[in-house]
Amino acid sequence: MAEARALAVFQAHSPNGDTPVDVISELASLVREVTRFRDFLRDRVSELSGDQWSYEHPARERITVEIGLYERACDRSARLLADVARLGLEDLERRAADHQALLERARAERIVAGIDEVLAVLDLDERQWELAPRAMAALLLHLAGSDADAGPA
Repeated sequence: MAEARALAVFQAHSPNGDTPVDVISELASLVREVTRFRDFLRDRVSELSGDQWSYEHPARERITVEIGLYERACDRSARLLADVARLGLEDLERRAADHQALLERARAERIVAGIDEVLAVLDLDERQWELAPRAMAALLLHLAGSDADAGPA
């Protein structure tokens, strides 16, 4: 509920109504995109034959543009990677995965807390109290599409 309230406040004050950005994941995605594009252009330039490097080649203008794109991609990816290093995020992929794991754990903890609150107001006997956590785990696994067995419900 606290997350929903925070999101509502953010959306009320956001000029474009977007949801908050997961900065670490987005930055990791940008690094992958920039380096993939640079690598694509590197492969294009490396495929040029010896005669294509000639000023007399009929496709000289297109080739010159591709080489220029590759040079700019190298420069921009170097700047982006330097910025990431300056921020101390050299292990960006691992940090993004760790960040995602923390978010998932926080969500799971909120679900468990909510289940505990609901169970606390129900008039359950001792046997039902013992079965409730496994039944909820089985239901959540089912909803998540997992075939894993969480035990008897």
